[in-house]
Amino acid sequence: MAKIKIIPDVRTVTAGIKESDSYFLCPANTVMTGRYHYDDENGQTQYEYATLKAVDENGNIVSGTITVENVLWSPAIKESDSSYISANRVIVGRQHNGNENGDTKYATAIVKFNGVSTFVGDMKLFGPIKESSGIWFRTSSERVIVGRIHNGDENGDTYYYAGAISSEAEDIKEIKVNVYLHSEEEHFPMDPMQFIKESRFRKHNAGKDDDGYSKVIGDFVKGNDNKGVDKYPEYYDIPVEVINSFNTGSISSNMRPHDEHSIGHDEVFLQPDDHPIGNKTPTGNVPVFVYSSNVIINGQPHIRREYWLFYGYDKVNVFSHQGDWERVTLDIYNNQIVGAWLDQHGKSNHYDAGRLELSVSNGVQILNVYSAKGSHATYEKVGNFDKAGLSPDRTDRGRVWEITKNVMNLADQPWKMYAGAWGEVGMRSESTGPLGPWYKRMDISNS
Repeated sequence: MAKIKIIPDVRTVTAGIKESDSYFLCPANTVMTGRYHYDDENGQTQYEYATLKAVDENGNIVSGTITVENVLWSPAIKESDSSYISANRVIVGRQHNGNENGDTKYATAIVKFNGVSTFVGDMKLFGPIKESSGIWFRTSSERVIVGRIHNGDENGDTYYYAGAISSEAEDIKEIKVNVYLHSEEEHFPMDPMQFIKESRFRKHNAGKDDDGYSKVIGDFVKGNDNKGVDKYPEYYDIPVEVINSFNTGSISSNMRPHDEHSIGHDEVFLQPDDHPIGNKTPTGNVPVFVYSSNVIINGQPHIRREYWLFYGYDKVNVFSHQGDWERVTLDIYNNQIVGAWLDQHGKSNHYDAGRLELSVSNGVQILNVYSAKGSHATYEKVGNFDKAGLSPDRTDRGRVWEITKNVMNLADQPWKMYAGAWGEVGMRSESTGPLGPWYKRMDISNS
């Protein structure tokens, strides 16, 4: 049977509802296709909903029965920090109480054609629309609303996900991952080879002056602190094979100062002269390093794909440090992302697909994640995220970095075995440059 598309037919607009005490659920067998809001929480909200019709790929009407079933309400989400989308379900209702700090819930449902569940694909994100502006968002002739994002109060931005309903699932041919950098970010992604080029290679002597490696001598110079590449070029751009040779021959021990797994002597570190800015346009220009392993989840074989990202500087209060390795890890089944692990301050937190900003367009599954200002910790949505005793992490939709655009195999990198610190030595582990990714792969840490 040819692919059938289920598209909006007759559209209807509701009367205004006071936003701060609002409840709307589409009439039976209709779905949401538009929304309007004006002013603050005391202002009016209106919705557009539509009946559905079936057409073939040429736009001809196809007879059959369309039903909208299995209506479920989402958990409450704080409106000012909200992101909601649900796989293969459409939005059929919304309720909100209070101001921007109040709770929002969404009703979703499954669309069936002749009793068979359909699929939602080719999802696109639309916006931003200033929430209080009184501007309608309406879907196109072939899409319905499947998700919404809002940040801040009534002057904040709102985005809508709109998807296409069809009788067949879209074939996923490619995966694309976008990392949104904060709009006020000061330290951007960087090629680790450039970091090596701009750094001195040094040996740490606790309580004494550190030594510096000289290309001229081919060894460390005792107590050397000469810096400035213009004056002392012999101490910079040390051959990567030299740096890579500094390892213990084991994945369970290293040569990083202040590390719990350090061998405790001959510790080494890379030290640029300042706080590297990195590349403000990283897509395609800054490499990302991938490592894949096989895992069994719920009895089924999955691919676990780690994307390692490098920044020249991590600015986070008293724990700022040079060098910053971050990671986005995907669990992939049947060529689709079914979950992700996001690195946040030394911990990798898991999110199933229902909690991620996932969409499909033209055979490409797209995941959007967000890098916090300064710290580069990665989160699943826009918002503020508490850290015990520290200023919260903040994310927004600033510059986008498509990390799947320029990918290299981590196992092939000439620096992968380097077991020292990527950055200068601080007073403690948190303010010392990190260990490299080869020693922090998930199949190592979880073994």
